[in-house]
Amino acid sequence: MLPDIVGIGHQLLHRRVAEEGAWVEAPELMLPTTEEIAEMPTSEREQRARFYLSAFLLTYGVTLVVGTAIMKVGPAICGERRDVYEPMGNTDSEEEDSDTLPTGPVAQGSLSATRQRILFGTVFGANLACCLTAAIASLATNRLSKDTGLDWEVYYLLFLINCTWLVVQAAVAVFRLRGRRKFSLSVFAECTIVGTWPILSDAYDTLKDVLFGALCIQSEYVLLKIIGAASWMYLILIHVYFARDDNCVADLILCYLCVLMAPTTAEDVDGNSTSISYFSFSFVAAWCASASDTVLPLLYKQVTPTKRHLLLYENVPQAVFAVVYLVWEDGGSILVALLNLAIPALQIFLTHTL
Repeated sequence: MLPDIVGIGHQLLHRRVAEEGAWVEAPELMLPTTEEIAEMPTSEREQRARFYLSAFLLTYGVTLVVGTAIMKVGPAICGERRDVYEPMGNTDSEEEDSDTLPTGPVAQGSLSATRQRILFGTVFGANLACCLTAAIASLATNRLSKDTGLDWEVYYLLFLINCTWLVVQAAVAVFRLRGRRKFSLSVFAECTIVGTWPILSDAYDTLKDVLFGALCIQSEYVLLKIIGAASWMYLILIHVYFARDDNCVADLILCYLCVLMAPTTAEDVDGNSTSISYFSFSFVAAWCASASDTVLPLLYKQVTPTKRHLLLYENVPQAVFAVVYLVWEDGGSILVALLNLAIPALQIFLTHTL
């Protein structure tokens, strides 16, 4: 049983106080097949959706709290041991950002271009393996739906793995933090946006392309089966191509190693950070400035030339495959139309108009 966050939010939106129904029961049937879902009453399907949406939100909230606590309290616990470690990459916020990976001599503790490519290949390969395992297992057990893709349970497991990976990164980042450096209070929250949010994260793009390939292979038409295999192969090859470009690697690696690459700031001489009253105007102004500094760079990164390059090369061929699927497959798929056609088209349009 979990708090029904979706229901509570709906009631608060309509300015009503929930007297009952503030909790949602766990579904009795786990990992249902497509036939079992089709036979479910509408109320049961809605309950499943509300339970797992609440689970997603609660897990995200717990991840935020744990990760933020690690990155704020961890440096103080490590104490003097921090002096022997170097940050992973150029993580000082005072240093000038670069659009390309370092190609000259690399400082001790930072990542060379070759190491960044190796790390990117490793984490992308791990993410791809998880997505393929989930899709193939669902396909083999008749749990792959043209309307929702995977079961809620599988989506939640993938999300939980992603959140756990972010927390592990936070611990490693603190362990590698050098002396007299600290992380800002909001840095972990910013990293979760890049690492877990749909559309902004490359992990989301990988999952949607893997699901599309699985749906094509599930089709009874040989042409669509070939397109599904070609879609998976293209997904792998295009990331191999991206790994040859410094700008693409620098952009993509931040989706998978966002916490390890998080910027740091300098502490005071005494090791203390400047405190501001939470009820003062200065705190409100500082919070607004921090929010602006967080949102604007995220928005800017969605319209950079590198982002346009990534979107065009990764999504346009998949969109062509999606059009063939929607025309050829009986009944089509709202999931494919939305994830592989409508949203990528909107992204590409916005990157060229903003």
